[in-house]
Amino acid sequence: MSAASQKATLRKMLRRLRAAQNETVRQAVAEQSAVCAQALLQQVPSYCILRVGSYCAVGSEASPKALEAALVQLGAMICWPRCENKALRFSPLPPLKAAAGSSGAAAIPTPPLGSDELDASELDLILLPLLGFDALGFRLGQGGGFYDRALAGCAGRPYRVGVAFECQRVEQIPVDEWDQRLHAVLTETGLRFFAIVTNLDKAPHEAI
Repeated sequence: MSAASQKATLRKMLRRLRAAQNETVRQAVAEQSAVCAQALLQQVPSYCILRVGSYCAVGSEASPKALEAALVQLGAMICWPRCENKALRFSPLPPLKAAAGSSGAAAIPTPPLGSDELDASELDLILLPLLGFDALGFRLGQGGGFYDRALAGCAGRPYRVGVAFECQRVEQIPVDEWDQRLHAVLTETGLRFFAIVTNLDKAPHEAI
C-alpha cells in the first residue's frame, strides 16, 4: 500500500477518534497549556522576539487558545496564518481582536486584510493543528500540505509544536520526502519532546 493510501486510511480513523474526545479531555489540554508554556519558551533562544504562529481550531481540532494566552502572558506575540495561492503567511493578531479576523480558504478564520505578513521562517515558535503524530515527531495533517510547504525552507526555526489529544498518537506515520517533523507535541497528558536536530542555540530534550 502506498504512503498516500496509508495516510488516507489513517485520516479517516483519526478524524473519528478526535471527534469523540469529550469536554473533560479538551479542558485537560487547556490546563496543561498553562503548565507547559514556560518550558516551551526555554526551547527558543533568549534573543528572539517571540513571534508565535498559531491557528483557530476548526471542528474537532484541539484548541491552542489556552496556550496562546499563557504565551502572551510571557511576552509572546500571536500570529495567525493566511493562505494565498497555496502558501501560508502569518500576521500578528492582538488576542483581544481575534474575533475581527476574516475567513480564508475553507472558511478558516484568518487575520484581517491589510495586516503585516511574515514568512514561517520569521516566527520563533509555531503551534500546529494535526490529525496524527508518532514517536519520531512526524505529523499527519489534513493532506493539503500547507504547513509542510511553509516549513520546508526553514532551518532551525520556528520551533514546531503540535497541539493534539493522546488518541491521535499512532505507532508510525507514513512518511513522504516533503513531510516536516515536530519538535514537541502538547496533549492532555503534558508536553512531549522529540529528539531531532535543529539550528537553534540548543537542541531540544530527548523524547520522553
